[in-house]
Amino acid sequence: ISIPFTSGDAPLESATGKLAGTPTAAGAFEFTVLAVSDTLRDTRRFTISVVAPVTITSAAERRAAVMGAAYADTVRATGGSGVFEWRLASGELPAGVALETSGVVRGTPATSGSFRFTATAASDDLTAQREFTLVVSKPALAANAVLDALLGGSATLTADERSFLDLLGNRN
Repeated sequence: ISIPFTSGDAPLESATGKLAGTPTAAGAFEFTVLAVSDTLRDTRRFTISVVAPVTITSAAERRAAVMGAAYADTVRATGGSGVFEWRLASGELPAGVALETSGVVRGTPATSGSFRFTATAASDDLTAQREFTLVVSKPALAANAVLDALLGGSATLTADERSFLDLLGNRN
């Protein structure tokens, strides 16, 4: 059987009918194949869909967080089917913060420091990984305001500042 192309541009091996090669572009590609034997011939139209590899596009250094303050950040990717499921592959996030399957890093950091973690983005059977760093700092509190608030004075602390002090107080 001879299988030459009649239209389109797909790398089909004429002796075996095997579609082979490395795609260089994503998209839907149509091609027509003509199969010929000594007595028969037939054409058939095919479409092959090629998706781009998954690539994580977010910067490795994530937006800084503050201990005791609500935090949300989103990691992003391209390629695949365009729908991604994220998971933590290795490393750790600060206590109180998690990576959601949607790619949102969310929570209230309960510890300060520099946290390195590797996230995996999956789309269909394609995956990519990237290592990220999230730095969590302690808030700068005015000592007079803290003492005044603790002693029942008129100083006002923000909700994030009170959350930070609660986290510190729970460690005693």
